[in-house]
Amino acid sequence: MKKTILFVILLLTYTSYAEVKNLDATYSVSYGMFGKLGISEAHLETDGNTYSIKVSAKTTGIVKRLSQNRQEYYLSQGHVVDGMLISDSLEVRRSHGNKASIKRYVIDHKKKRVTKSYIKKRAGKVYQNDSKILDFYSKDDLLTLYFNLPKRIDLKKAGTYELSDQ
Repeated sequence: MKKTILFVILLLTYTSYAEVKNLDATYSVSYGMFGKLGISEAHLETDGNTYSIKVSAKTTGIVKRLSQNRQEYYLSQGHVVDGMLISDSLEVRRSHGNKASIKRYVIDHKKKRVTKSYIKKRAGKVYQNDSKILDFYSKDDLLTLYFNLPKRIDLKKAGTYELSDQ
């Protein structure tokens, strides 16, 4: 499922989002003899100098039963500077069966730090709730990285690339 979400975002990178107010894409996820595994939907919305990216993925068919109805939801929000998406926060929600988790990353650009909050639930009750400052800083999150990638590297040239925020 993770590879699917990344694939969806990679497909969207070739679209110029600078002039787009809303961009929606729906993808069916399948794998060889297993057939259809799930559905992924992506939505990009820009409004002036702010953006919001929402990606949801859910399992279908036999995989839905085997994975206890696994679902994932990603929400990236931030601002646009010189055509680049700059993340202010990323929220990742995952659920299956009676378990759910929420990870929220808040980026403080002035202090150059990322704070991660993590909540785990089982049967609707919180059993883990942590928060910590991570030992790295980035203007990109998982979703904005793929939208910004074509502006940072030449995707037509094969090679090894190292990205940094400098």
